[in-house]
Amino acid sequence: MKPRFKTALILTLLCFGVFSMAASAHAATPIAKITQFKGEVLIVSGDQISKVTAVGHPINHGDSLQTKNGEAQVTFNDGALMTIRPYTSTVIQEAEEEKGWFLFKAKDLVRRITCQVGNLWFKSGASARKNYLQSPTAVCGLRGSATEWGYNNVMTYMNQTAGGSDLMGPVQKVTEAFFKGLQANAQQYAGQNPVYNKLNDAYNKTEQANRTGTPLDKAGAKVAVLEALKASLQAILANPNLSDAARNALNNALNQVNQDLINAQNQLNTLSGQTTTTVAPTTSSVTTTTTSIVETTTTTVAPTTTTVTIPTTTTTTSVTTTTTTSAASPTSAF
Repeated sequence: MKPRFKTALILTLLCFGVFSMAASAHAATPIAKITQFKGEVLIVSGDQISKVTAVGHPINHGDSLQTKNGEAQVTFNDGALMTIRPYTSTVIQEAEEEKGWFLFKAKDLVRRITCQVGNLWFKSGASARKNYLQSPTAVCGLRGSATEWGYNNVMTYMNQTAGGSDLMGPVQKVTEAFFKGLQANAQQYAGQNPVYNKLNDAYNKTEQANRTGTPLDKAGAKVAVLEALKASLQAILANPNLSDAARNALNNALNQVNQDLINAQNQLNTLSGQTTTTVAPTTSSVTTTTTSIVETTTTTVAPTTTTVTIPTTTTTTSVTTTTTTSAASPTSAF
């Protein structure tokens, strides 16, 4: 090999190694931490599930947080705040997303918080990150906002107290009093949600494996965690309002979980004396139709044991709203 080609090859490999290490370090950097909590709060990071036991617990891209009869406050690196209410399951993502075509491509740093079931409150931070609140059926782009956001397995609800938002999908705008009614029934909604139940099951099996220490229980716990992650990703991918960049990232994550699940299931089968299996990874795609609908005002009854009539607005496609009232957080137990 000629010296100049050899030198060029060495420089290329060195550059690749530097960039790879930088990307790995960036991926491992926490994006937020838990600054307050009470009651039982579970966190799923990678294929590990555990109970939050101390303030300061780091949160990474792709982690899930789930509460039982408790709450958690999350502070992001840019000062954004989130309070997760009791009986709520969330997924937190923060990564670069590519937009545009060919020579006009650009990357945005995007934060996506998905509420699988339950209620949360979110206030934007000081950075230029784009913030999106999501449910399995809707997406809300925030602009300097403070917002309550919830999902009861049927409808997505929001109460924006500051800033503006761009809505995609069916969302009902309600009052703070309405959210209190949702919270009163939160345990019932959580008990009917497959993702919430799978995460609880995974935690119980992990605790059993920690007690017994047997390889069979450990293998079963790992399968349970990966099955819960798979269900969570599939629930998010069912949302027809996701951007292409968000959908591609989720599909990549789902393919990796599927492969890890195959390996974990084969290990479990080997330990239990069953036949191993191989399953091809899956990719979810949704065809969307855009419809322009004029915003209308409707009357909605809060889903509580007491009948309350309140004004709401149903919005199904790209509606821009602006609110200028106070950004103070609603009443919290903290």
